Amino acid sequence: MSLDITILLFRIGIIVLLFIFLGQALLLIRRDLRRAGALHQERGGRLRVMESGASNLSKGDIISLAGINSFGRSPGNSLQVMDDSVSGDHLILSYDGATWRLEDLGSTNGTYVNGQRVAGTADVSFGDFILLGRTKLKLERPGVD
Repeated sequence: MSLDITILLFRIGIIVLLFIFLGQALLLIRRDLRRAGALHQERGGRLRVMESGASNLSKGDIISLAGINSFGRSPGNSLQVMDDSVSGDHLILSYDGATWRLEDLGSTNGTYVNGQRVAGTADVSFGDFILLGRTKLKLERPGVD
């Protein structure tokens, strides 16, 4: 009987240690996400809608950007663009703290930066124009009007 109790206590101890480990991992992830959010607030960017085409966006709209932003018609994207010339998963725009990078996800009608079609990935800068479908966006520094 005492061997059964020892094994039970050992199993409970392992489970407690597992929960402590998972709790510490979640705290670290939460801290890192907060730091990334602070970086975004200080050095991020935004998009201004220059031409809305046939999308759900309006000319002049301002779109705040996170570190990683997905664009397309699918509802799972961080920015859903309801334009029939935009693919379900059209592009990803990401910021690593120093550089904005655009990746076309194999969209049917392509993605253009300053009039040049993007094949794969391209670095983008503040002031650049991004065209997806008939929707034209301008990458801007935060707080610029």
